[in-house]
Amino acid sequence: MKMLKKSIYALLPSLAFLTFRSKGGGGGGGPQNSTSVARQDLDPDVKAKWLSMYGRAEDVADRPYVPYGGNRIAGFDPLQTQGFGMYESAVGTGADALARAISTANTSAGYSPDSVNTRTMGSTFEDYLNPYTGEVIDTTMTDMERQRQMAMGNIAGSAQAANAFGGSRHGIAEAETNRGFADEMGQISAQLRDRGFNTAMQGFMGDSALMQAGDIANQTAGLEANQQQQSAAQLLAGLSGVERDQAFGDAQMMVDLGAEQQGMSQAELDLAYQQFTEEQDYPLRQLETLMSAYGISPQISGTTTTTTKS
Repeated sequence: MKMLKKSIYALLPSLAFLTFRSKGGGGGGGPQNSTSVARQDLDPDVKAKWLSMYGRAEDVADRPYVPYGGNRIAGFDPLQTQGFGMYESAVGTGADALARAISTANTSAGYSPDSVNTRTMGSTFEDYLNPYTGEVIDTTMTDMERQRQMAMGNIAGSAQAANAFGGSRHGIAEAETNRGFADEMGQISAQLRDRGFNTAMQGFMGDSALMQAGDIANQTAGLEANQQQQSAAQLLAGLSGVERDQAFGDAQMMVDLGAEQQGMSQAELDLAYQQFTEEQDYPLRQLETLMSAYGISPQISGTTTTTTKS
């Protein structure tokens, strides 16, 4: 307000008069002193308006300070507050899924597949031999022995009938018969044992292949299961990130929406404060308009010159 008054004082011209003084001598008879005073009066209408403007300026300058009673800063919007709470709640989101993924990955990393071994159900090869092979051979040999004896009886009967019993021909016939039966019995016995061996070997090899195939199947199933665990661990880790991003994304969306509302509220507060300042400055703006209008040189209504001799 002091600056305003100074401005008024600077603009106001002399409202009374302007005086010009001069000294001079007379003619002829010695020095004479005289004083001339020139008085210029301000136009009465202009003077009256200057005085009125000055009064208004004093009124404006004397106005007390009026503080603004409204809010200047818009607070957080409820959506923002909700978003902040969502941010707090989102901390640690996905941690459980990530922990399970890490645990599953560690378990999978330490997996050892089942071994594949050459093994059988039986402990030794003899376990696959037919326990009745010996009985079959013995029974067969007994039957052949009985047939040999019957053949020998027939030979003896034939030799006796021919009065050759005990002779050389009789002995040769028995020897040939015994040799034939012995050869046949040996062949049959060998064939039965060979058949039993081959059957046992087939059982042994088939059993071994079956057990090995089972081991391979179990190993493959274990490897596939482990691979599934690894895939599940990767999926869990990925989903934990998705879950966390979604939680923080939702929170940010609420904060952004609240920021829009807060911005609108702030704009309303700024407009209210602007209107307040404009209202407070309105008298000053009017006064400045008058001051700019009367800032020109004042109008002089007339000039009066007075000369005084001494």
